[in-house]
Amino acid sequence: MWDEFIRLSESFSILFEGHFGKATKVPFQEHPDHTNLVYTSDKLALGHISIIDKREEKGLWMMHVAAYPDPNYLMPVFGYDVVTSKKKVTGVFFDVSPTLHPSKTEKYFQQITKPFTPERTRTLPSWAEQIFSPHMIAASMPDQNQIKQLSYLGRITLTHWIEELQQLEKHTEYYQQKEFLHKYCKNQLQNTNSKNVMLSLGLDEDYVDTFKKYQFPY
Repeated sequence: MWDEFIRLSESFSILFEGHFGKATKVPFQEHPDHTNLVYTSDKLALGHISIIDKREEKGLWMMHVAAYPDPNYLMPVFGYDVVTSKKKVTGVFFDVSPTLHPSKTEKYFQQITKPFTPERTRTLPSWAEQIFSPHMIAASMPDQNQIKQLSYLGRITLTHWIEELQQLEKHTEYYQQKEFLHKYCKNQLQNTNSKNVMLSLGLDEDYVDTFKKYQFPY
């Protein structure tokens, strides 16, 4: 099952690099099994691909992708998370999370994901309900066909997100937009499940805590 998502991670990297240049390094020492690709620009505060590859030792592969606009630009937050083994996908979590004002990408995301209905869904905790859109996908144990759909939807949505960001002009609501971004990151840091998965994969707690603060910077 992880082959499709590994290809998706490569597509995400190509998209970010094609628009924002080569990835830079995180400002801390990475774990040997943890890869971080970081992209920034004057409009992109942080484009981030995080991959924990424990296929050999534990039979698991985990990816987190996020794209944050600079607060000077009114864009939502793009987020795409996957935890998968070779034979089954534990979960895919995918959203274009609203910030200050609705964007073209939010409406686009709503339109293209509307036909997709996972056979099994994951119940969202209260922190997630505070920040994710009503159209957020939380798919549990998707089949092969749904996996291909989820991969396609992620790739095309990030493409749309980047293209819209590049067309935007600065706005005058910087502090209000930054407050929305802060709310998003504050709630994400309450996600104990993500931290626990990383710990179970062999990363130590101090490292995970440092990484989480970088992963959700506002």
